[in-house]
Amino acid sequence: MRFTLLFLLLFTIAVSANPDITSQEIHDHIAFLAADSLKGRLPGSPEGRQAADYIRHEFEMSGLQLLADQGFQSFEIVTELEPGDGNRLTFGDSLYTPGEDMLPLSFSANDSLTAPVVFCGYGFDIRDSLTWNDYKDVDVSDKWALLLYGDPEPDDLNSVFARHADIRKKCIIARDHGAVGVLITPGPKFDTEDELPELLVRESHITLDLPVVHLRRPVAKRTAGRPRRRGLARSATEPRTAAVQFCAQYRDECRDRSAPQPQPHAECGRYAAGGGS
Repeated sequence: MRFTLLFLLLFTIAVSANPDITSQEIHDHIAFLAADSLKGRLPGSPEGRQAADYIRHEFEMSGLQLLADQGFQSFEIVTELEPGDGNRLTFGDSLYTPGEDMLPLSFSANDSLTAPVVFCGYGFDIRDSLTWNDYKDVDVSDKWALLLYGDPEPDDLNSVFARHADIRKKCIIARDHGAVGVLITPGPKFDTEDELPELLVRESHITLDLPVVHLRRPVAKRTAGRPRRRGLARSATEPRTAAVQFCAQYRDECRDRSAPQPQPHAECGRYAAGGGS
């Protein structure tokens, strides 16, 4: 809304200085640039280029001198993310496939980590008007924390849990409790189809200092162990003696941060980034 108001203000000033500009012309410019067909005009997208072509054409028709490269100034941006070829997750004798069974999230650190897994419910540590601590009596130090997406009231937009459900926030809380990695999985109410998430560019600009991996439910059940009687969603499990080995492939070289256990071989890759103008 702020940009729209500024846009209207600039045209209002132009109208007062040049009576040849009509209100219909202003309406047409706004209607085109704000049309749903341009899908937000994201930089690097075909729709963004279409909007730029439109603005350049209008400048040219108004007799303005086109600067830089015929009115365009190009710059490089990341428009999409792809996991590297060597990502891997092993549990016991099972090897899970990236893009099918698991996927590193876009803000995951690059790391190679072998550690036990402990289930920590929703990963809440809430101490305000609501008290809920999934880490009470749970030792997650130097372990993978296995968490659930979302909150106990996914259908209530006004839920008291909503502001605590952000996955990045949950990962930071897990790290503050000593976890060295986070495995996260959707409950059936959160995602009935159990689909892998999209790698979002906007979430990749600031990475966390620990690996974060999405697991499909069958894989998560294999790693979770047997829950205590208080209920799966609110309680932890006893740590499994088996270890999970993982190597995130996004930006940098992998570094080892392993528990004192035999560690499988892992190799690292990088983001595949597309450019745009």
